[in-house]
Amino acid sequence: MPALNRLTCCSCIITKASQSAKCPNLTFVRFRKPVWVKKSPSRIYRVREPTPIDPIEAQKMMEWTRVYNTEVKSIRKKIHQHQETLDEIMKIEKFETPFDIVFENILARNNAWNEETSKQRLASMAILSEEDALRQEKMIQRDIREREEIHMAARKQVLEAQEMKDSYVTPDNIDDVIEELLNTRIDYDFSINHDGSTSIDQNDDENDDLNVDKTDNKTDS
Repeated sequence: MPALNRLTCCSCIITKASQSAKCPNLTFVRFRKPVWVKKSPSRIYRVREPTPIDPIEAQKMMEWTRVYNTEVKSIRKKIHQHQETLDEIMKIEKFETPFDIVFENILARNNAWNEETSKQRLASMAILSEEDALRQEKMIQRDIREREEIHMAARKQVLEAQEMKDSYVTPDNIDDVIEELLNTRIDYDFSINHDGSTSIDQNDDENDDLNVDKTDNKTDS
């Protein structure tokens, strides 16, 4: 990258890199020269050629300008007259109308405005009160449904507990339960099928029975 040779001109910073054609996409905004900047030597003796003007267009523009100026002048004069009339009316009312009457008129306008705003406020409050009532009703219905669901779930748990109470171990039947467990044979030599069921080999059961019989005979002898 070439070194930056900065030159200050027309409140812009121009570099040699930007002046060259190596970066055509880099463009700068041209500013108007300040008053204190001298005219460049190439423009001292330069005479600007006047812009050609169409005579028909110039005539039309002059006519339209006269019409526009006349209409604007008449509108301004009318507004000025209307404002002066209003000022005179206000001065006459100010001096001729007593203060009590002026105060009563202002008070009547204020009361009318207060009545209108109160009606609007009451209407908006009624809408809000209806919405609040509906919201409260929905909340009450939701609470009732939730309490009913809780009651039904508790009742279901109680019924399930009552159905299973016969299988509970209590101090009264603990001896019977222990005796039943001791007399119950549990064989862990089984396999689990794909559907979750268990299968036991019958041959193993027969062999186990034979082994048990042999051990019983040995003990008897």
